[in-house]
Amino acid sequence: MKKYRLSASHVLLASASLIVVMIVCLGIYQYCRAHVALKQQIFTISYKEEIPTSSAYYFEGQAEEENTEFEESLFQFSKIGKHRVTVSFLGKDYEIVIELVDDVKPRIQFISHTFLLGSMRSFDEIVEVIDKSAVEVSYSLEEESLKEGTYTLSVTAVDAYGNQRKKSEEIQVVAVEMITFDPGYDYQNLSLEKLVDRYLSDQQIDAGNLAIGYVNLSTGETYYQNETVWFTAASTYKLPLNMLYEEMINDKTLQEDSTLRYCTNCYEEGGGTTDYYYSVYHNETTARYLLDTAAYLYAHRKEYAIVIEHLKNAMPQQYLKTYVEYPIAQKYGLLDSYRNVVGIVYTPTPYATVILTHGLADGEKTIAELNAVIAHYHLARS
Repeated sequence: MKKYRLSASHVLLASASLIVVMIVCLGIYQYCRAHVALKQQIFTISYKEEIPTSSAYYFEGQAEEENTEFEESLFQFSKIGKHRVTVSFLGKDYEIVIELVDDVKPRIQFISHTFLLGSMRSFDEIVEVIDKSAVEVSYSLEEESLKEGTYTLSVTAVDAYGNQRKKSEEIQVVAVEMITFDPGYDYQNLSLEKLVDRYLSDQQIDAGNLAIGYVNLSTGETYYQNETVWFTAASTYKLPLNMLYEEMINDKTLQEDSTLRYCTNCYEEGGGTTDYYYSVYHNETTARYLLDTAAYLYAHRKEYAIVIEHLKNAMPQQYLKTYVEYPIAQKYGLLDSYRNVVGIVYTPTPYATVILTHGLADGEKTIAELNAVIAHYHLARS
C-alpha cells in the first residue's frame, strides 16, 4: 500500500478551499436571511375567520424548515380595527399589523310574525338584527298607519361598515285590548290625582284606607297619596330582602344554596312563600319607600335579573295583572285585612306603582281596578 505525503503547500491549499466554501455558505445564508421580509404592511382578515399563526402566512424568503408557529395568545383579537403584534422570527423582532374587518352582512330574524296594536310601539319588538357593529335598521311600513290585517314587512339593515341585508316576511297585525277595565274617565285631560279621587268617590272608599305611589320610569313623573303613612307590609317586604340576597350572590358573599340561620322570632305570619329565609321585627312600610325600591330595581334591572324573573311569574291574573295584560313584575302581600302590592308594569314606556290597602271590603279588587285607571292615564300621557 502506497503512502502519500502531503506537502505543506497542499495542506495550505486544502484549508484555504474549505475556508472559501464556508464563507460562500455563510454568505448565502446571510443573503437569504436578509431577504426574509413581511409580505405586506397590513394583513386584512375577516373577523369571522381564524387568524393565522404561521410565519409562512406573514413572511416571504424563509426556507421551508424555518416555518414557525407563533403563540396563539398573540393573535386573539375580538374588536374590529387594526391590531399590532410583535413577533420574534429568525433572531429578529418584527411588528405585524393585522386589520380585522367586518365584511359580514347583518343577520335579520323575525322573532314573531304578530304585531299587536295597542301593545307594541315598534317593529323592533318582533324583529331582531344581529351584527358585530352598530346597525341602522329601516322598515317598509310605518307602525302608526297599521290596521288589522296581513302585511309584507321588509327590513333593511346596514352596519357601520356598509354591509347590507334585506329580508321580507308576512306579518299579522292584530288589535288587542290590553286593559280590560275602564270606568270611562277622561284620562287625557284629568290629572292622576283627580282620576284616583274620582274612582275612590265612585266606589265609596275612604282615602285614608289606602296609600298609592306612581312613577313614570321614563319621564320621572310621580304621584303619591298618603305616601308617608305606615302600613303593615305583609310580604311586600320580601322584595328589598330578596334584592339584598341577590346583591350578596352577585358579590360572591353568598351562594344560591347557602344555609341561613333561622330562629322562631324570625317568623312573620302571612300568606305565600319566599325563596329565601327571612328576618323581620317591624313589618311596616310606606308607599314612598316601596316605590323608591321598585324604581331602583328597574334602574338596576341587570343586577337583579333573578328577582325580576320571579316577580314576573308571580300571581298571574291577580293584583296588578287582573285587568292589565302587559308584562308585570309584582310582589303582593296579604295579612289580616291588609292587601298590598308593588310592581313594575312594562307598557311601551314602563311605570312602577305601589298600592297599600287596609280594611276594605275587597282590597285585591280595588288594587286591580286602580292599576287599570293608572295604566289608562299612563298610556294617554306617554
